[in-house]
Amino acid sequence: MNTAKKTVVFWVSFLVIVMVVYQVISRTSSAGAVAPDRSIVTKKVEYSIAPVGPFTDDLRAVLETKGSEGWELAAPVVNDGTTTALIFKRERK
Repeated sequence: MNTAKKTVVFWVSFLVIVMVVYQVISRTSSAGAVAPDRSIVTKKVEYSIAPVGPFTDDLRAVLETKGSEGWELAAPVVNDGTTTALIFKRERK
């Protein structure tokens, strides 16, 4: 055999060996895997977006109102460096 044929045979056999080893490893590692726990209860979350005025008193009023209703601040909505709205979240009742 010439060098080109030897190179092709080498790489094909190497690829076959790698595939066989991968299959063996994937089967043995998945055999010991733990099934997911289905008893975990997922939380249902609801979101609310509240617009905010340009003044700090407006921001404070929105935070106090939503906080007293049980909402938690999730993120501000910022446009051009100013806060235009606030996103709140809470667990769904």
